[in-house]
Amino acid sequence: MSTAGGAAAGAALGWAVALSNGGDPALYVPVFAAAVGPMVGVAFWMLVLNSAETRRIEAAGAADVERSWSRDAAAAAFTDVMVVVSLGVALQAVAGWTVPLPLFCAAGLAAWALRYAAARRRNA
Repeated sequence: MSTAGGAAAGAALGWAVALSNGGDPALYVPVFAAAVGPMVGVAFWMLVLNSAETRRIEAAGAADVERSWSRDAAAAAFTDVMVVVSLGVALQAVAGWTVPLPLFCAAGLAAWALRYAAARRRNA
């Protein structure tokens, strides 16, 4: 059921893209159905048809201590990354220096790792 629904949604999306771009629907519909259909089908199955299992896994993981440390570290690291990105944009606007994107990614990973290590040390 979810596979057919995903293929139909992909085909409909392909038809819409073909109409908006003036392309050939005979090309767009099967390509979108094959590329987008499985993702939509899996998402529909996970979020709608299998929601009880998803809730059970989520509830079982809520008691996991390391998962809660990771979740808290990610929430705090997101704020840290937003501050770093804001500083990078300001630096580029004022000084004209371009901060490379991998530097922002490394800063986000470092912020998460430091926040996680701090939570682990605090609660251990």
